[in-house]
Amino acid sequence: SATAQQAAQDVAPASAERAAKPKGLDPNSLHPAIASIDTATGGIIALYGGPDFTTGRNWATTPRPTGSTFKPWSLVAGLRQGATLNTVLNGNEFTPPGESKPISNAGGSNYGPVTLQKATTSSINSAYVDLVLQMDNGPESVIQAAEDAGLTNHDWAAVPAITLGFGEVAPVEAARGLATLVNGGQRTDTHIVAEVKDLNGAGLYTAQVNPQQTGLSVTRTLTPA
Repeated sequence: SATAQQAAQDVAPASAERAAKPKGLDPNSLHPAIASIDTATGGIIALYGGPDFTTGRNWATTPRPTGSTFKPWSLVAGLRQGATLNTVLNGNEFTPPGESKPISNAGGSNYGPVTLQKATTSSINSAYVDLVLQMDNGPESVIQAAEDAGLTNHDWAAVPAITLGFGEVAPVEAARGLATLVNGGQRTDTHIVAEVKDLNGAGLYTAQVNPQQTGLSVTRTLTPA
């Protein structure tokens, strides 16, 4: 809608300004982007890909590292394998087997043993890496969950730290994935044209909405066991 689009155009640059100002950066160098879609149909409600067309790139459709927005796919993978919100994880900094660098948390925090619910609420990096390590074929299972939701695999490395969002995903695809969860596991194709009519009002084109059930229903584990 026009209102949603205007809101995206206002919020994206303002957010970039707040993030860039303390570091003395050009806000546009952060490439702010927003994608909002109808969870039931996949129709794009609002899209902000940059301040103008001179850059030649739409940052809302350009893959980039996702950060913690990739953690939901580890959550889905864990729940698929029987984890619950009471599953206990390592909330302290630690070095995964075979790695040379430790997994740290924001601000250098150590939380001790935490439940999956706490790990999710506080977005605890170390706990989520521990979750991946506790799973069978953890990294591959996380990738499968993300692909099932509708995200495109851009050569993601199948390592435990994949949950921290080093892999790249376009904002519009990230929105599509979360919409799949909201839509009861039914994945839809994103589209920006809903219908086309001729001058007499006769329909020339209507976007086809064909939801695909992905098996991402995890409602049975959303309450502590």
